[in-house]
Amino acid sequence: LDHADCSNPPFGGAESFAFSPNDDLFAFNVLSGNSDPWSTSDDILDFYSPSHPLLLDPAPIVCNTDARQAHPRFSNDGMRLAFTTLYEAVSESDSARLAYMDLLTFECTVVTDAFDRSIDAFEFVPGTNQDELILQAEDIARSRLFSTSLEAGAAIDRITSDGSVAEFFPLSNGDVVFSLSSYTSPANIYRLDVASGDLINLTDSVNGPFLSQYALEAPTELYIPYSYPDGDSGTIQGWFFAPPGHDGVTSVPPIAYLHGGPESPWTDAWSYRWNPALMASQGYALWACNFHGSGSFGLEFKKSIREDWGGKPISDQINTFDAVLDMYPWLDRDRQTAMGASYGGYSISMHQGTTDRFKALVYHDGIYDLANFASSTDELFFPIREQGGLPWESPELKELYDRSSPMTYVSNWKTPELVITGLHDFRISTEAHAIATFNMLQYKGIDSKLIMFPRASHWVLNPADSIHWHDEVLAWLGKYTQ
Repeated sequence: LDHADCSNPPFGGAESFAFSPNDDLFAFNVLSGNSDPWSTSDDILDFYSPSHPLLLDPAPIVCNTDARQAHPRFSNDGMRLAFTTLYEAVSESDSARLAYMDLLTFECTVVTDAFDRSIDAFEFVPGTNQDELILQAEDIARSRLFSTSLEAGAAIDRITSDGSVAEFFPLSNGDVVFSLSSYTSPANIYRLDVASGDLINLTDSVNGPFLSQYALEAPTELYIPYSYPDGDSGTIQGWFFAPPGHDGVTSVPPIAYLHGGPESPWTDAWSYRWNPALMASQGYALWACNFHGSGSFGLEFKKSIREDWGGKPISDQINTFDAVLDMYPWLDRDRQTAMGASYGGYSISMHQGTTDRFKALVYHDGIYDLANFASSTDELFFPIREQGGLPWESPELKELYDRSSPMTYVSNWKTPELVITGLHDFRISTEAHAIATFNMLQYKGIDSKLIMFPRASHWVLNPADSIHWHDEVLAWLGKYTQ
């Protein structure tokens, strides 16, 4: 194939291709064409056979969708090709469904339409002819494993509970080996005996003694009721972290801890970057809520953020934070702070212009001018889907962008703010957003500091940079709360 990539940059690996059991078919993802900044529909699932007279050239799979199709896997008998598929061409936050093509009739069937979760990965259970599979999907702020099959009407049964799975490998006897982490533990390797339900930690002898040296306490999972004038009501899930060993009396400064994505939820998983347990160990209490738009709670809730970036999600962050402050009287309302990255950084900028309740703010790779973001991000399809179009396409869209843009509210800025960015961030332009934010803070005489990481992209991944990042963040928060 000319002018095509497999796997799709910048992501993709072994999940992007597969061989059939007898090696006579090869399926792979390919990104071709030149419209990839505007759409996610360029991911074409192709397959070919070096010995099949009709499949000597790669043939695209067409399953009634122009959207992304990915993660090809052949069934154990080689008669079906399974894959994940989106329904929306201009989206990456749609839910991925499990589908398959019958390789005799070339007919496609979607298996998980009734399963209101997005399939992140799947693998066939080896050694069976029943097309049994293990699925991985985010579910209620966790990444869980489920068992099912390709048969019509097959049940989808959850087989893991707490924590979050990263990699997994089904075994021929039905057991599953996988990595599992949580807020209080980095990844361990587990073996699940599916028949008995027994979960065996295979690496506890390595990680257990090391972790026993540290005080890491599991957060409290809370569900905060909400109700809006449009009739939308329900609960917002979130995680509350108290300092380890807190006595329930001593005053503690609380942090509103805001996730990015905006569809990427706070999940019960270990992180070497934004780790709330680490922040809590420094004497802070954190509220990490999964506001409107967060994934893992169903497609309707995830899509509810569209064309409402500055609306319910921002209100959720404040309203649920207030509810948590009411629940725990020892939280010091005079020492409130907030921090967030990406959409969380956008949220910080919105709070900067709409409330003066916080003593200090930490912004990481957020948004200053929403219209500029719509025309400069490396994922140009994203703002088109999230905002319903581009600001110049209609007066209504122009009004939506203005209303949802932090730049609109700069006249209200007054809170001290730490601004952090990576110089290789192509998701949210450093010059147009982080530097612009810092310049306006300086212009208005607001105490502020700019930290720029020369090697970082949208994320701080280098270990030495991460240490410096934490030193700067903790120093900034401490300046206004200690």
